[in-house]
Amino acid sequence: MKAFTLIEVLLSIALLTILTGIAIPFYSEYGRNNMGINSGLVVDSIRSAQLFSISGKEGSDWCVHFEQKKITVFKKAVFEQRDINHDKEMIVPELYNFSGINDICFNQNGFPDKIGNVVMTGGSNSLEFSVNSKGVINQ
Repeated sequence: MKAFTLIEVLLSIALLTILTGIAIPFYSEYGRNNMGINSGLVVDSIRSAQLFSISGKEGSDWCVHFEQKKITVFKKAVFEQRDINHDKEMIVPELYNFSGINDICFNQNGFPDKIGNVVMTGGSNSLEFSVNSKGVINQ
């Protein structure tokens, strides 16, 4: 008869426990790094809308809109009636949600029409981006 001894089973369980204990911190660090990478999309989109407005691109003010799965930088118009050929869309993984202000438009001086916070939440992690009256982003 061939079988495992009790000592072999206990050693295998101990080894699996140690490996799991080592892997969990690496996995949680992965979530924080992924949040940091996607936070760059938020900052980039806000900065793009601001710079497009300052440069007078297409002779218009520009806005940024946050929604689940997508961030859109668009030429100012009524959001539903805008020309989507001018949109710059960035896809965000499904697990991230946005709250706070979801539309920010910038005038040709680079000043936003709204001040407040955009909060990006994913799992147990969240980041808050504050846009002040001069268009400066604090994270």
